[in-house]
Amino acid sequence: MKKILLTLSLSVFPILAFGHELSALKRPTHTALNDFGLFAKSLKKVHGIVVDSFTIEKIAPLRKNETKSASIERVIKYFLHKNYPITGDDGGYSFSFYTKGTTARDIEKAAMNVSWLFDVEEIDSAKLKTLLLKATEKGLYVYIGNGGGNNTHADIVVVADPATMEFVSLLSSNFGSDD
Repeated sequence: MKKILLTLSLSVFPILAFGHELSALKRPTHTALNDFGLFAKSLKKVHGIVVDSFTIEKIAPLRKNETKSASIERVIKYFLHKNYPITGDDGGYSFSFYTKGTTARDIEKAAMNVSWLFDVEEIDSAKLKTLLLKATEKGLYVYIGNGGGNNTHADIVVVADPATMEFVSLLSSNFGSDD
């Protein structure tokens, strides 16, 4: 009887733990998010760059007293871990969060921690920083961070619209390489 209950609880747990629902996003609603998305898509030819855009249809489970920015971050980490698995706590990804009140200096300091996105010759880092600052000025959420584990590293910038629950992620990594 114990074995049956354990098997049942293990088979049900993943369904309850991660019931987030995402749908593909063709064109972001917010102009600043769309501008970031167009810039990000222009980088797809750069080796190791991946761009994704989605609308969050459902966040589940909802957590008591969780802020909207924390909920969105949790879904983004879930999405990244599911599609770009990295071992470690919390899916191996960690972010710093920026929104209204963010300064150019804040973005500059964050850029130092994700050098794969800001120090690559093919990427106009000044334009990327300007787009991120513009997004925060417009009240969008900006998540800048990285993930790592088992000889894998990724730098990630995500811009999300809390009103429409849309997000665009720009990821640079060594997934699939021997480096």
